[in-house]
Amino acid sequence: LSGPFSFSDFLLMAESATLVPDTDALKQKIRTDPLYGRAYLQELSRRSFSYFCKSILGYADLNAEHNAICHFLQDDPAPVKLILMPRYSFKSSVSTIGYILWRLLGNPNERWLIYSDATEKAEGFLTGIKNHLLGLSSTSKFRAVCGPWEVDPKRGVWNQGAIVVAARTQAAVEPSVDTAGLETSKVGKHYDGLIFDDLVTDKNITTKELMDKVTECYRKAQSLLKPGGTVIILGTRW
Repeated sequence: LSGPFSFSDFLLMAESATLVPDTDALKQKIRTDPLYGRAYLQELSRRSFSYFCKSILGYADLNAEHNAICHFLQDDPAPVKLILMPRYSFKSSVSTIGYILWRLLGNPNERWLIYSDATEKAEGFLTGIKNHLLGLSSTSKFRAVCGPWEVDPKRGVWNQGAIVVAARTQAAVEPSVDTAGLETSKVGKHYDGLIFDDLVTDKNITTKELMDKVTECYRKAQSLLKPGGTVIILGTRW
């Protein structure tokens, strides 16, 4: 295991997990063989979104409300989920950055689109995702557990507005994670999931014309969703 983290550190965090090695030999393999250790931690993460956020992404300050959001996003079968929380409540870190990374860990061939009121804000969420992938987040263990997921920008998509992860095994027109704002057109593309993070803000509720623009953006975006896809709406009450 590369970096400042050891497998014993990870195993201590996983002691209360439900996935427990069933033989002493397997436990020893996990402790001593990087291949087994990474596979074990990845499987723990796939089974529990809350474990993934806290132990792999390093979100140590998760509280009961955040854990409830994790269970809601993982277990509720509703295709459209709405989460309204105050500002500075960590909702985007969990529900946008964390959730997309968790879904890609489960299926690296998925394609996700982050919508926000401005393209620059959506790109900011993508930067948060890239920080975990590149090992730039000081508390994140994603890269140590999952390995390098970035692609060479000369050979794949890895830029300010979109990325393709190296773990992808199926070619697709859409990137792994894409970004858009109210004025952005993504006609012709199709995604497994859409996340609307702060599409409605205090700046676009002041006139009917601005509110209509938000409604139209949301309506048109539905055609980008694959059948059976997921929609998550994150916002603050204004």
